[in-house]
Amino acid sequence: MAPVPRIKDKIKNLGGRYKIVNRLISPIAKRGNGVIIIPKSFGYTYILGASDSYEQGNDYLKWRFRTNIDGFYGQYYERWNQYDSDTYYLDRIYFHIIRYNNVKRIEEDYVLLHCDSSEPDSSANSKYKKSPHLHICCAEQPLPHSHIALTENVSEIYKSLDNLDQAVQNAVQLLMAEILGRLV
Repeated sequence: MAPVPRIKDKIKNLGGRYKIVNRLISPIAKRGNGVIIIPKSFGYTYILGASDSYEQGNDYLKWRFRTNIDGFYGQYYERWNQYDSDTYYLDRIYFHIIRYNNVKRIEEDYVLLHCDSSEPDSSANSKYKKSPHLHICCAEQPLPHSHIALTENVSEIYKSLDNLDQAVQNAVQLLMAEILGRLV
């Protein structure tokens, strides 16, 4: 199934998204809006990732930032794919809360916030995957693989990138208030 480019923007505008991304994750980040947003380009893909330090490598899936709760880390990235010579479309926004297991000395996915914005309408679970949705990884099956949508108003979300950003920001605030904030 071909991806559906619901949100498109000029490549020259994507670098300026670091302020918006910082605002999105600041409710959870220990450094507030001081998290470093790193742009990386890989062929026809443009990544915006978040970290507490300037990352030299390209493995954005390993970049982390500290959260307000000890032992929990955040991972955030946006993946934009080339649409034409100077336009890219948003493929996904992924925000992960990761718990460090001191006994096993490993990281474990805790709660994942995903937005698969270019998910084809005809795919299984498209209704839930296009919307900002949660995966509760710290629970028993089937919750870790379930797509728990946070809104049904998908058409409104995709009217603009600002609307999508607001929906993701609301979801991050929910994670802080209702999940991480309750761990204190």
